Amino acid sequence: MGRLQGFRLLEPGFDYKAFKLTKGVGRVPQYVVPLSGPEEDRFRSIMENSTVIDLHEHPVLWPEDMSQAVKMLNLGVSSLPTRTYARPESTASSTT
Repeated sequence: MGRLQGFRLLEPGFDYKAFKLTKGVGRVPQYVVPLSGPEEDRFRSIMENSTVIDLHEHPVLWPEDMSQAVKMLNLGVSSLPTRTYARPESTASSTT
């Protein structure tokens, strides 16, 4: 069980209940949506000339044993997968 980033100063199992968490990156396979030539050109133009803010994120690492999810939430233990936001295609992300 890894130490939760937001709980670096606390001791897992002593200061908070430690949960074995899912991976933040690589848990779900990535896929590419096929685009036609003109669609690809339009996409690249938008990405190169615009500020892109991703407003649809689910920034929580869940316990590997999902039966523990409610307990984890009730205890206020959560972890943000910060590496997930280091994607070159987004300028910014929201944690709403």
